[in-house]
Amino acid sequence: QDVKKVTLMRYQFMKSLTDDSISGQLCSEEEKELRRHSHHQWLSVVETMLSTRPPNHLLCALEHLAQQNALELQELASCVDVNREIKDLKFQFRNLHREDRKS
Repeated sequence: QDVKKVTLMRYQFMKSLTDDSISGQLCSEEEKELRRHSHHQWLSVVETMLSTRPPNHLLCALEHLAQQNALELQELASCVDVNREIKDLKFQFRNLHREDRKS
């Protein structure tokens, strides 16, 4: 549970950085300070975990999480029909192109 919590914390931190980068938003000094605090808090939790848990326990937990994530990705990927999606996109592109020529 602890390993999952720490990896989720890191994921959320990195996602917030990525979201801001994609949106083009500039962070205020207050937001930067909150991020620094969040990062230091995460490092503190990781250091505590590394000093209180045996390395093989942490490695097993990370491997288990990786297997869970791989299964979730496989399930999600199995729901996607790539060929149909490509055909739909080509159809939409053709329609947009026709509308542009009409204008």
